[in-house]
Amino acid sequence: MSSVGGLRGALQEQAHSRLLRYELVATGALLVVLAVASRLFYRLVQLEEASYRSFSITIAALRTPGLLLLVLGPAGVVVWLQRGLRWSDIPEGRLVRVVVLAAAGSLTVHFALYEPNWFLGQFHLVDRVLLISLVVLAWWRPIALLPFTILGAVIASQFAVPLGRYTWNDKRLVFDVMLLFAIAAGAGLMRRREGLRAFVGALGVLVVSWYLIAGVGKIALSWPGREELSNMTRSAYLAGWLTESSVGRAAELLAGLNGVLVPLTIAVEVAAVLLLAGRRCALAVLLATQGLHLGVFFVSGIFFWKWMVLEAALIIFFARCDRTTLAGFGPGLVLLALPFAALSPRLFGVSTLAWYDTPYSVNLHLEAVGASGSVYRLAPRDLAPYDVLLTQGRLGFLAKPPMLVGSVGTVLDWDIASQLNQARRVSDLADTEAELAVSQYDEADARDFDRFLRARIRKWRDQPSLRPPPHIWTGRPPTFMNVPLVDFDGQEAVEEVRVRMHKVWWDGEGYRPVADCVVRVISIAEPDRPSVAAPGTACALSSVP
Repeated sequence: MSSVGGLRGALQEQAHSRLLRYELVATGALLVVLAVASRLFYRLVQLEEASYRSFSITIAALRTPGLLLLVLGPAGVVVWLQRGLRWSDIPEGRLVRVVVLAAAGSLTVHFALYEPNWFLGQFHLVDRVLLISLVVLAWWRPIALLPFTILGAVIASQFAVPLGRYTWNDKRLVFDVMLLFAIAAGAGLMRRREGLRAFVGALGVLVVSWYLIAGVGKIALSWPGREELSNMTRSAYLAGWLTESSVGRAAELLAGLNGVLVPLTIAVEVAAVLLLAGRRCALAVLLATQGLHLGVFFVSGIFFWKWMVLEAALIIFFARCDRTTLAGFGPGLVLLALPFAALSPRLFGVSTLAWYDTPYSVNLHLEAVGASGSVYRLAPRDLAPYDVLLTQGRLGFLAKPPMLVGSVGTVLDWDIASQLNQARRVSDLADTEAELAVSQYDEADARDFDRFLRARIRKWRDQPSLRPPPHIWTGRPPTFMNVPLVDFDGQEAVEEVRVRMHKVWWDGEGYRPVADCVVRVISIAEPDRPSVAAPGTACALSSVP
């Protein structure tokens, strides 16, 4: 009898091993399908400017041949075929609903409450209501998340008009999770536990990819021994994060803990791959990443709240799901994740999120000149949903003068970072800037920005009453920067808008404004008058020692 029992156990173990191998193949196949589908999907959901100027984005999408033929048509067929799917038909359906509706909920908050698109001149009320209706319907019918995902992506893509500089970093992972679920549900995989395991494994690989690429990117830049996190906080302060009294204490704290926090950041990001090792590891990783997000928010004001909502839902899922759901988690899934993570920048649009922070910042602010001659500050938040461009200072395309650093004092070149860290005099900065700075000026994008700004100024009094939580939290820049003390709030007609460049250096003891000039003047009162761009020699650093 013992030999028969042993044979039965061996056969069961062999069958279980074959099943796990099959599920790994299914997980890999699901990721391949997602990679192919997402490359087509994100290209097709980007409509033309004229489509976004229509009363309804949804109606405009239905009139777009490529989107209709390759996305909306097939999606309609899938929705019809899976219309009877209920959450109760899905193993662990209640927990799966927590995860995907948490992701969908964060996107709904963002894209149902976003500020009116001032450039396009439309509020798109019908599409906002439809998006909310679809997420409500999804509580009852999971397949409603397929049209929800399509509509959400089409709405989001409007902000690539006119500049094409819209950031997806805080949204792409969440959209990919929604698209992954729509593919798995549409293919009928979610009705079986084997399919659920493939979905959960693929979702885990997506999450891991964003962290692992960031961690490896920091290792490639030799962050330990090079990165100074206090520089990030000091630069964020120039953009309006923290107060004068708190930034000094925060920077001193970060400087003291830099030798611990830098390797700890990398450790959390690289160790994220252990999310795929099992329940306990997954919970530990997700709790660590929540702490990482809070740390990033404290240091820089950058708030990945959509990621935090998704990861909080995943904590609930991993804590409460049946152990058989995670049977595929282990060394096999970790090994499967590595090639997908390595290729994720091409497959899933993953950003590296690695750079050096320097003590030197170049910020661009907008100021409005009224008919009376009074000068007002144009607050970035009032230019939402394009505010990230301003809060991160990513307006280099408006300025002809060469720029040495990027967003809030960041660079990718260690040669530049090391020279800035070692600078002792303004002349040192001037020499480095003369040698290594590059102009980011783009005339076409600058003209498109002029069009956007004129449209926004015309509708300045139409301030929204509801707004989604911002991705980057900022306030007023410090008083030592030459920024107008009064924010524009429609006090009077605007004659022109000036783009002012501020160059500020932290010399180890305090902030030193080293250059300040207007690099572009945009006529508002006479929209046909060409904007005036300062020459590339403007805003050069002085030779003050």
